[in-house]
Amino acid sequence: MKKKKIIVLLSALLAGCTEQAADSYITGGTTDNTDYNAAKVIESKEIRSFKISYYHCDSYDEERSGMYEYSFSQNGDVFALHALCARYEIDVDITADDTAKVQEIIDEYELVKNNGKDKVTAGLSPEYGPYVLEAEYVSGEKLFFRMTDDPYQKWMDAMTECFENILASYGYSDVLPPAESLHIISFNFRFSDEDDIYLITSEGDDEKMLLMERYIAAQDETVKEYAEITEEFLNELSAFAEEYEFDEYTSEEGYPDEVLEGYIDLEIVYESGRELNVDFNDDIPVSWQSKKEAMIAFFEDYIREHRIEME
Repeated sequence: MKKKKIIVLLSALLAGCTEQAADSYITGGTTDNTDYNAAKVIESKEIRSFKISYYHCDSYDEERSGMYEYSFSQNGDVFALHALCARYEIDVDITADDTAKVQEIIDEYELVKNNGKDKVTAGLSPEYGPYVLEAEYVSGEKLFFRMTDDPYQKWMDAMTECFENILASYGYSDVLPPAESLHIISFNFRFSDEDDIYLITSEGDDEKMLLMERYIAAQDETVKEYAEITEEFLNELSAFAEEYEFDEYTSEEGYPDEVLEGYIDLEIVYESGRELNVDFNDDIPVSWQSKKEAMIAFFEDYIREHRIEME
């Protein structure tokens, strides 16, 4: 699996690095200036100034991947936002309601736990280059961390989505992912649920028929049900895949620490050519159990409401 291989490669690179002085920074050495006394709790929720830079690995379109920088500072009743990446450079005034959305991400992903970390390894490929977050609060409290680490972190995706939605709300809608990157043209889901086996796929010449085939072990019986695939359904499926983070291969603790017996094999193809693949052959991470249960409910509910009798 692509993501897993990249993580293994990073581990191998880091294993060969040794702690070196700052003057050897460009040779591939690691520089650690971590402040171990930095606060791990910040009481204030009101950000006065903010700056972040990171390499964003875009799950929608590879051409959108690259370095992203966002910064804002208070200027009277508004905040002056500067947004920069290879696709755009925008300056616009935003409100405290907008900056509150950034704080929500800091809280949701518990980024304050990283406060004070400042450990950088030089000589890595661009996507593993340093990412930096700085925030100063009205209380005077500060949040800072700088690291070279896994670029496939969900909080980075959340930051990009947050700022691009903010920009879009001020008229810069062209910064958003193109519609075709979210439009599904075909899908194929195979997975086990205890002793039962599910196949859920789009079929037909135009991929407009939904087949849900279920082998019920207790009855040694295979049941096939059909429904028409509508644009509304494809939009709901796309939103469902994003909500349940089907592109997240690993559990929060690693890949994977706890597993259940079974398998999941998912493939979603988008109009842009983007493909989303998930393949667990023998064991299912515990973190995917709830996703599997949600998938079953999602498709069964749709079949129940839109069932078509086939001869």
